[in-house]
Parts: sequence; C-alpha cells; structure tokens
Amino acid sequence: MALAGARHARQGHRQRVAEARRGHRPPPRLHRCLYRHLQLPGAGILGRQRLSGVRPARPHAARPFPHLVQEAALTAPPPLALEVTATPSRDDRKAVGRGLGAYNRAAYGRLRGKARWILARDAAGTVQAGAKCEVASGWLYLDWLWVAEGLRRQGQGTRLLAAVEDLAREQGCQGVHLHTWSFQAPDFYPRHGYAVMGRVEDMPPGAVRYWLAKRF
Repeated sequence: MALAGARHARQGHRQRVAEARRGHRPPPRLHRCLYRHLQLPGAGILGRQRLSGVRPARPHAARPFPHLVQEAALTAPPPLALEVTATPSRDDRKAVGRGLGAYNRAAYGRLRGKARWILARDAAGTVQAGAKCEVASGWLYLDWLWVAEGLRRQGQGTRLLAAVEDLAREQGCQGVHLHTWSFQAPDFYPRHGYAVMGRVEDMPPGAVRYWLAKRF
C-alpha cells in the first residue's frame, strides 16, 4: 500500500509539472533580460529547462541598464564656490582664458585675431578721424569709427569705411561686422550695404543697440 501511494504521488507530481510547462511559453530575449535584471524567481514559474539560457543575476542587476550609467555619474560632485570680483588675480585670469582656449582649439582649431588701425590726419599731422579694427575668424570686426565733429557730413565717414572694407579684402576676410547704437549713426551703415543682424531695446535704457554685417 505504501509503495502504491508513493507511485501515485510521483505520477501526480509529474502530471502537474507537465501541465505547468504546457501553460507557459519560453520567454523571449527581452523577457529573459527583465527576469535577470529584476531577479524574479523564474525557475519556480517557468521551469529550469526553459530558463537554461538565462544568465544568473549579477550584483548590479537591481539597477536598470547598469552598462549605460557610469559609477561616477551616480554621485554628484560638491557645488563650486562662486566668487564675484572686479580684481581677479593674474593666475585666475589665465586659468579661465587658457581653459576656454583649450576648448576652442579642440572643437575648431586655433582662433587668433590681429588688431589694425586706420588713421586720418590733417596737414598738421593731427588725427581727425580713425577706425579700430580686428581681423579674426575670417571676418573684420569694426570696433570704432570716428570722425571729428567739424569734418562730419563731408564724406569722411564714407571714405574711412571704404578703407576698412579694402583692408578686410586684403586680409582675405569674408566681410565686415560691427555694432552701433541708435544715438550714433544707425542709418549710415545700411546705406553702404550693411544688413541689420540683430537689435536689443533699452541697451542702454532708452536706446537701441544694433548688430550689422556686410558679406563681400
């Protein structure tokens, strides 16, 4: 009787295992990854044979996609201490300048500028007009353009601007760019082919600042 009971129990166990196996399909690759990362008790649900291709869970399995997250990124660095100063040390200025220069060289290459001045003198040798320029990044930047008050509206500004553009062409520049304000001569440059690229109101308050450029 005991032998028959044991045989009956084993047959019932095999039948239940077979029914459980017929009721579940082998998990696809994505499901196997989920079981591995979530550490689900898959062997007790799907059977050991159906989980034979599933790798054992690793210590980092509780984190989703651990290969995409670096360990250092999980710990935020302490915040930097900010300082506002009008007199930074020479070493501090070099640290910022060299850091930015290294980034620009790595991203694009070395960017260098060179200053050029155009001066207009009278018969006595006194400067009555002039322009301060910088040749950089394939363009000429016109920083200053000035004509003495007694010589304005006599074509001196147009002559000086033409000399600036000639200098830009000699330096192989693509064009000239500059900025001016509404209280200066905002209509002077558009008359000579310059296009307004941008403007900011109330800079300074009550005035408009313009950015213009002319491509050759």
